[in-house]
Amino acid sequence: YYSVTASQEARPVYWDGGGDGESWDDPENWDVGELPQYTDEVYIFTGGEIFLPSFDYVEINSLNLQSGELHVTDGSFLDTYSYSFIGGAGGEPAVLTIEHSYGGSSVTFPGLIFGGPSGGDAILNVHGSGASFGELAIDSRADDEIGFQSLVRWNFFIDRDAPSPPIYANTVVLETEASSNPNAVVLDIGPDGDPFRLGDSFTLIEYFGNLLTGRFMTPDGDTIGDGGTFVSEGYTFLIDYDDGGTVSVQVVGLPPELPVIITQPTASQSIPLGGTATLSVTAGGDPAPEFQWYRGESGQTFSPIAGATSSTYTTPALDGSSQYWVRATNVNGVDDSRTAVVIVMTPDADLIG
Repeated sequence: YYSVTASQEARPVYWDGGGDGESWDDPENWDVGELPQYTDEVYIFTGGEIFLPSFDYVEINSLNLQSGELHVTDGSFLDTYSYSFIGGAGGEPAVLTIEHSYGGSSVTFPGLIFGGPSGGDAILNVHGSGASFGELAIDSRADDEIGFQSLVRWNFFIDRDAPSPPIYANTVVLETEASSNPNAVVLDIGPDGDPFRLGDSFTLIEYFGNLLTGRFMTPDGDTIGDGGTFVSEGYTFLIDYDDGGTVSVQVVGLPPELPVIITQPTASQSIPLGGTATLSVTAGGDPAPEFQWYRGESGQTFSPIAGATSSTYTTPALDGSSQYWVRATNVNGVDDSRTAVVIVMTPDADLIG
């Protein structure tokens, strides 16, 4: 199923770096002295980092990236029409880095195959959301017991505010046919911007064909089973291979340096009219976090309470019900408490009760 299709005979075009040595859109970097066209099979065998600049629109038949790094910059458009290959020739790792903002870029591969029978490490770095693949697969020969073994790694850099999953695909193949341990793609996840918070959930891949074969691995070679946990970039994740068409994770543990609220404020308490309420939390982190209390629902920062900067806060005398929450902050990140509701019991409310 690795056939090349095009409206006319495909032309092989090789990167030789004879121009500036890094820009896709420099014709002198290609052996034919001009930029690749939509019918061309593009081959990159030399090391170094190659940049596809923002606002470039590139159409090629296929990509064969055997070493070095191709960096698809956010705002650029890269469309291929046939299966493409990353790694597989041995030597230095081949790296495909995709920066993709939903609605601001377009990255499309009918199929992307990783590794190969001669070894060769292959790395996919995905920043942002919405990259589109027909098939994402490890080469069935990439972990051949009688020969070489490819290291295939997919690194997801997640923006907590991204509107869509990093990857859309029809089919995802995470295993090889020849290996005694068929699960062959190492999974790595880290924040792209603000640190993750405890309880954050993210969809990594949405696969429309409902075809997912195999499971991810940890860097130590352990299979990450459905509902299993693993550690990446200091975070502990729980993974869910949903039969309905998604692979998603939830943050269930934080690196020790990040602030985390361990004991939450009481969710709801009642006081008499004119009474006060005391709210408190405990939090961890390195360095120890600082605190700021707010009025309103958790996450709403427009009503900070002056001077309320400890782990405990006592309200003034209240004549009406109110909501409060606290943010724990250190140099590594923030964590927000749940909303604490203080209900003021008026004489009428007591009679009704």
